This record gives sequence, structure tokens and C-alpha cells, in this order.
Amino acid sequence: MTGLRWKLPWPELKIPAYRLAGSGLWALKKFDDIAQQGYFQNQHGTGPIYALLQNNQSWMSTAWDELDSQAPHVAAAHGNVVVMGAGMGVILYNILARPEVTHVTLVERDAQVIEVLKQISDLSEWEGIDKLTITIVDAFDFQPAAPVD
Repeated sequence: MTGLRWKLPWPELKIPAYRLAGSGLWALKKFDDIAQQGYFQNQHGTGPIYALLQNNQSWMSTAWDELDSQAPHVAAAHGNVVVMGAGMGVILYNILARPEVTHVTLVERDAQVIEVLKQISDLSEWEGIDKLTITIVDAFDFQPAAPVD
């Protein structure tokens, strides 16, 4: 993480290698020298971020506060995991790589987000990708097939 010294009790999140791309209303863009701050950490500064935009409005990014807030969830992931919403795939990328995780169900309501994730990253090559099932459904309608850890 450029510009951020990781001081949290959880492992630092890895960011997938991204390509700038888009599909329909969605696009991934890179922004340089964006003012940022930590969520749990008292970090302030500027640095580059990637942002997933819907209709040119930021939906998710690799800003320090967003990465900080995802770290405890990744650290706790084990067994059968459900991730609600693909976003930019940062939490998914890190959870899939955990040996303690045996299966991941990604619940996403917008199929275009999955298409963008495939365009912006090498999703099919991610470590642990064989553990992944993608379900396109609204989160309120999702019923897990097995107990979730």
C-alpha cells in the first residue's frame, strides 16, 4: 500500500493486479494523489487509488479506509464463507487465498459487476479460485445451501 504503514493486528490486504476497463454502467479508473485517511489507523496523506465507478460515481475503491475496514473480516474468514457483493474483489481475493477457507459463495445482484471484475483482473487465475461459487441474486433473497462459518 503506497504511502500507508500497516499497523493493524491483522495481515495487510493484497490488492489484485488491475487493468482499467468497464462494462455498461461500471468502470474501473485509477486516480493519483488522492487525499486519504485510515479507518482504524491514524493515517493521513495522499496516494494513488483504483475506484470502481457506477455512472461516474465512486462505488468502491482501494482507499486506505476501505482496505482497513475489510482487514478484520478477511482475518476471521474460515470454512464456508459468504461474501455479499463483489465490489472490486479485494476482500474476495484475500479470502480465497486463505487456507482456512474451504468454500466461498459470492452473492452479487448485478451480473455486470462480475463481468467488470473479470475484465479488470485475472479473476480466473486467483489463488483459491476453485473454492468459488458465484450466485447472481439480491442479498435479501439469498439462502445458503449449507451452514455458513
